[in-house]
Amino acid sequence: MPSLEALEYMLENSLNGIPLVVPTGGIEVKAPASNEMYVCNIDYEHVQIHAGNAYTIKDVVELSDGEYYDLRFTTPNSLKLPHVTFTLIGEKEVEYWIYEGVTIETAGTAVTPMNNNRNSTNTSDMVASTILNTNVGNANADTAIATATLLEHGKVGTGTAGFFSSADSGSSERQNEWVLDTNTIYSFRATAPAACYLDFALHWYEVIKPHD
Repeated sequence: MPSLEALEYMLENSLNGIPLVVPTGGIEVKAPASNEMYVCNIDYEHVQIHAGNAYTIKDVVELSDGEYYDLRFTTPNSLKLPHVTFTLIGEKEVEYWIYEGVTIETAGTAVTPMNNNRNSTNTSDMVASTILNTNVGNANADTAIATATLLEHGKVGTGTAGFFSSADSGSSERQNEWVLDTNTIYSFRATAPAACYLDFALHWYEVIKPHD
């Protein structure tokens, strides 16, 4: 809870009826034209959306049998730290990995992160690209993982829907943030043993690293 002085400051500066968002306090204050004032608590991630510091990369990928999809992203070489979560939905069985410290050997297709606050002109300092390969050997040639650190590995969905089998969709969602390192290349990799759709979203906000 902020101090009385901080609340007074927020109230004095919100008399124009525009919500005042304080990124460090997680509090939004608004004074309507009627001068009826109220204080509302919002979580820190929500504050970053209002502040224009939150971004999303969303993709739907049609994977053929045994194909490998990599979303590579390089974090800013600055004090800004990306706080990352993700959601993953597989039409059938999908296996995924998240690597830290990969090496990009082939550029791939550039991806532009979207600001979650469509009123903001802020842009992300994250550089991202995607690439699709027919097998793991080609995937490792384009996105080298030999010296990378595996952060997470999982599998969603079941089955391949062959003549004698059935398939069920599955999903995975990380709600606890990864606070990523600076100036580091990460990769989200996924593959499927049978053709299917992969629905993937990467969500994050970028804030200045606090003093240690």
